[in-house]
Amino acid sequence: MGVRGVTAGLSALALSLVLVGCAADGRGPSVTTPPVATSEGPAVSPLGAPVALAAADGREVFVTVESVDVTATCPGRSEPTLRAELGFFVVLDVAVRVAETPMSTTADALPISAEDFAVVDADGTRQPISSTQTSWACFEDSELLEPFVAAGVTAQGNVVLDSRSRHGVVILELPGVGTAAWAF
Repeated sequence: MGVRGVTAGLSALALSLVLVGCAADGRGPSVTTPPVATSEGPAVSPLGAPVALAAADGREVFVTVESVDVTATCPGRSEPTLRAELGFFVVLDVAVRVAETPMSTTADALPISAEDFAVVDADGTRQPISSTQTSWACFEDSELLEPFVAAGVTAQGNVVLDSRSRHGVVILELPGVGTAAWAF
């Protein structure tokens, strides 16, 4: 699905935010909420539930967003505290597992980075950018999701995005693999 298809489904996705709701503390989505299907965009998946994607080469990729933290600041690599450029950092604790196949090799590592994620505001508007210089500088390298995930390995770490709004949807678009979404 192209960017236009995802963008066209954003109104339905924004409506799904109302259906997904926020947790009692107001900081994120309810973990027990089932996926909300949209007519043209990806289903909004619940936190903690693995989303299975099928790569064009036949491998299965499982992506789990364990938790989401929305905050105005983060610990920086070069400074003690960084402030979000756009308003809020959306810190995703992500686990990615690439299933092994009989033909898997170390050269088959799946590339994944913050640039593969997009933020859709609560009003359904897709941000033109969600990975800023400041979001890139959050956390130590050891706390971030590895940029390549080898077959048979589960990688876990933070993905940090910069968002204009406190609530919305994060969309993962992995070329040749698939698309998934989570509310925050």
